[in-house]
Amino acid sequence: MNFGLLLQHHLGDPPRAETLFRAALALPPAETSEEERVSARYNYGQMLAARNDTAGAEAQFRAALALAPRDPAVLNALALLLSARGPAERPAVEAMLREALAPPPLVLSGYAASLTPY
Repeated sequence: MNFGLLLQHHLGDPPRAETLFRAALALPPAETSEEERVSARYNYGQMLAARNDTAGAEAQFRAALALAPRDPAVLNALALLLSARGPAERPAVEAMLREALAPPPLVLSGYAASLTPY
């Protein structure tokens, strides 16, 4: 899925990169991991943002967040995109940046069950 990045950044072929990103995003979920789908949407969004397609970039970042709501890279990218719109977006941007910087939730699954009363 990151072949699109290679084409875009190193070989200077954004149209072919976009074709590959779209093909990757069209793959059935059973053929890709959630991490790969998030990465493809994030990278495609970055490509769209670089060519000033802010609506397309926002759609890709929001789709990535639907899969991984706490992904700091995606939260940061969307926050930067929205901040360019001006002060009206400030509350949303601040909330995203707080979420991006927040520590991951502590997982204690099974811990409480393993405690035995005295």
